[in-house]
Amino acid sequence: MRFIRRSTFAALVVASLCVNAHAAGPGLAGSYHIHGTNPDGRPYEGALHIEQKGETYALTWDSGGTTHGVGVLHDGKLVVGYGDPACGVVAYKAQTSGTLDGRWAMSNSTQLGTETATPAQGTATLAGDYVVSGTNTDQTKYKGALIVSTDGADGKLSFSWRTGPDQRGFGFQAGSMVAGTFGPPSCGVVMYSVAPDGVLSGQWSMLRGGLGSEQAKKTD
Repeated sequence: MRFIRRSTFAALVVASLCVNAHAAGPGLAGSYHIHGTNPDGRPYEGALHIEQKGETYALTWDSGGTTHGVGVLHDGKLVVGYGDPACGVVAYKAQTSGTLDGRWAMSNSTQLGTETATPAQGTATLAGDYVVSGTNTDQTKYKGALIVSTDGADGKLSFSWRTGPDQRGFGFQAGSMVAGTFGPPSCGVVMYSVAPDGVLSGQWSMLRGGLGSEQAKKTD
């Protein structure tokens, strides 16, 4: 994906995208109590605050330290990139055709970017080469390529975008959804499922190591 460094980053996007983004996630904003498990099995507890900012979500965790992230809602999943102000987030839904339907944002985004990645050679697996077309948050268009590879050690995915300013990232797949982050090696990614009662249940990961788990329940 591409991102534009401008003094005013937010821009209008098509009305239908805005309606869908807001309609899918009413009530996510608020304060939560969290408990989770690190990849090494150690438990933890803390607090999470979520604020809706236009079409995106700002998340702040307090669990032995303060961590900030940016989230996008896609197909009932809240996908968040966190750890550094330069971290971005992308959420893909894998279609039966193999195409990846994506939404993405940077930490200072209030609008979503969109991206469609089409298999270059009709690959039947997620790993492979893709032809990319997308829209930045300022509605400018971009094209390029995406290479997805698998990490056999941790079962995670590596991403390499060639869409102008090249980007690298990583993530993981859960069902038909793919959660990813891009930016510095310090970035992490989490994917929450949003239950009807508002409970968030997720998995998370840093670049190295396995997956952790986390559940968040509202306190207000």
